[in-house]
Amino acid sequence: YNLSLSFIWNYQTNVVDTLGPDTPEIISTSNVIKPGFKKWEFYDYVSVGPLFDATGKYTGAQKSATKVDLGNPLPDHSGSVTLNFRFLKNFNLYAMGEWGLNNKVYSFVVQDMVAFRCHPEYERLRALLGLSSNGITGVTALTIGSSEYIDAATKYAMMNSSNKGNFVKDADYFIIRELSLGYDATDLLKEFMPTGYVTGMNVGFSARNLARFSKYNWDFETNSSGSRGNTLASDYYAMPMPRTYNFWAKLDF
Repeated sequence: YNLSLSFIWNYQTNVVDTLGPDTPEIISTSNVIKPGFKKWEFYDYVSVGPLFDATGKYTGAQKSATKVDLGNPLPDHSGSVTLNFRFLKNFNLYAMGEWGLNNKVYSFVVQDMVAFRCHPEYERLRALLGLSSNGITGVTALTIGSSEYIDAATKYAMMNSSNKGNFVKDADYFIIRELSLGYDATDLLKEFMPTGYVTGMNVGFSARNLARFSKYNWDFETNSSGSRGNTLASDYYAMPMPRTYNFWAKLDF
């Protein structure tokens, strides 16, 4: 029996000092390269609350007076953990996980779902506010001015698609990147085949991207929208890394 464990913890930070006298900032989607900020910081307008008319009816989302620092797409803290366990002489279990903390993703896909009226929660809030909704049934509109109405209006305002900063999401993650079980069948092989031809054999099974845990439900590993080099961590209809299963048999001659 043999057990080996490893744990890696990385920390990184940076700050842009200057872009030169004629370049105050470089903007791409919601990312900015700006003196005093980390490179690629998310920097955009957000909703700060709902607006109501004199009767208490919702009339729109109040926009922040200035752009807001919304965090960075690169995790401050990241790392990995591995386990390698040999047991019953010839079996070997291997596992690897990766993690990151304090990183953000601009969810263009959710913003688009809201804009095109196909986001279930957004449509449910519309129904609660007495607005037209798509595909929502059995929801009774709330009384204008009630605390429940104000609460729904606040949540609805925070999903206003005109303010891109509303869609910068927390994306802390932990991924079980690989899990494998191997068996060294060399001793078994020697019973049936002369070692002059085959000197070793190993068989096994592995799973890649076995499990993903994150505050963000879509693709937190995306790195750009594919349109501009300065755009980072924009989930533009990206697909998460697939889970794959693999079998192997290795022969040594």
